[in-house]
Amino acid sequence: MKQTFNHHEALLALTSVVAWADGENQIQEIDACVQMFAHEGIREKAIETFNEKAERINDDDKIYRLAIATMKTQKPRLRVKAVAWMYQVAAVASSSVNGEESNVEIWETSSKNIDSEEIEWINRARKDLEVSLSDLKEGLAEMPEIQRL
Repeated sequence: MKQTFNHHEALLALTSVVAWADGENQIQEIDACVQMFAHEGIREKAIETFNEKAERINDDDKIYRLAIATMKTQKPRLRVKAVAWMYQVAAVASSSVNGEESNVEIWETSSKNIDSEEIEWINRARKDLEVSLSDLKEGLAEMPEIQRL
């Protein structure tokens, strides 16, 4: 059976691949994804369906390729937004003092928080979706701040 993703599933796929790129899905990345669900109107059923498909596929590269195939059919604005969400998920990090998380309400978002595996996925998506750096910067300007949940 040939697998496909709809738009929301493709968005979930791309952000999941980048969130797990370093081998763990950190609490701040989870917070970013939860806020993406709300901001983009992603319903629980779409999350469940994506998780079932991802479990069946069980290969990050195949999941990525399916997501890219779907996103290539979307309007340029939605392609930019997908890469911006990938960046947002990767760039969010905790503000910690001596290993203890501070009591901030907004997670720190900075390019210095993105590790090499994450930036590889982001740059690959930028190239595959033909999203320029200037388009990405504009897309990021429209992203919400990631709050601690």
